[in-house]
Amino acid sequence: MLIQLHMTNFHVDICNSVFSQDNLEIHRAGFKSMSMHNLSDLVQQAVATNAMQSGNLNLPDITEDSSNIMVYQVSIKSPAQIDIVFLSGSASKSPVIEERISKLTGPMLSDRLETKQKEFEERYDQIFNVNNKVQVDSKELSVGRAALSSLLGGVGYFYGQSKIALPKGFTQKNGDKYISYWPAALYTAVPSRSFFPRGFLWDEGFHQLVIWRWDVHISMDIIGHWLDLLNSDGWIPREQILGAEALSKVPEEFVLQYPSNGNPPTLFLAIRDLASGIHAQQFSDEEAEKISSFLERAYIRLNAWFQWFNSTQSG
Repeated sequence: MLIQLHMTNFHVDICNSVFSQDNLEIHRAGFKSMSMHNLSDLVQQAVATNAMQSGNLNLPDITEDSSNIMVYQVSIKSPAQIDIVFLSGSASKSPVIEERISKLTGPMLSDRLETKQKEFEERYDQIFNVNNKVQVDSKELSVGRAALSSLLGGVGYFYGQSKIALPKGFTQKNGDKYISYWPAALYTAVPSRSFFPRGFLWDEGFHQLVIWRWDVHISMDIIGHWLDLLNSDGWIPREQILGAEALSKVPEEFVLQYPSNGNPPTLFLAIRDLASGIHAQQFSDEEAEKISSFLERAYIRLNAWFQWFNSTQSG
């Protein structure tokens, strides 16, 4: 069975072969919002309003003008299984559309997922040399794979301005006790995308001890973004609360960053590993050249960061 939900320029297809359409109920709502972090609030409000007006606890099947977010509520009786496919540029009736759908659902999707999972597991076993450490199919192996997946899945791109606390007794003319850092981008892992969707300088060094082994290019990109946040004194704000999503998860009293506060420069742990890996010939010639070039470019900032930390955090 294929159910097509059409919208401008794209449609969503819900495909299944496990249950009848009598056991399926679909509702939708379209929202116009500049942010994504408050999506749960929008949905809850829409459901609550519809419940009061109609007595039905579901989305109202209403789309706001110029909506940029579409939410679907799919209710089925278990046991059941569905594949949901998002296709852009599919307004035409071309047979190619049906072909695209078939490649993204059912057995072909299952086969592709199994192939990718096998590739991930084989690469994990090879990189971390687990075959000599734990038994195959052990709980330890499953936990390790899940931990790596969670770490990589939490990597995100953030953009905004940190709020830097003014010295005690100083305020701006408008009463603010902070100044804004320059607008900055940050590509980083996070402790938890659900509860801590922001970068932590201390944590990131430990994150990179794992990530560089999986993909050294991702690791260098992340380290480079953090070093781009270094100010002229050699200080990096230890907690990067950039953008509305990150700000929504932080109590107001913890938002300001204090230039007197520093975290241990744990990124040096990962950088040491990269440098040692070059000497130990752990990387290909091409990778070693890229890492060496990166470390040369990063040296000035790394030195400034170390000097700041060593001169301000001693005692």
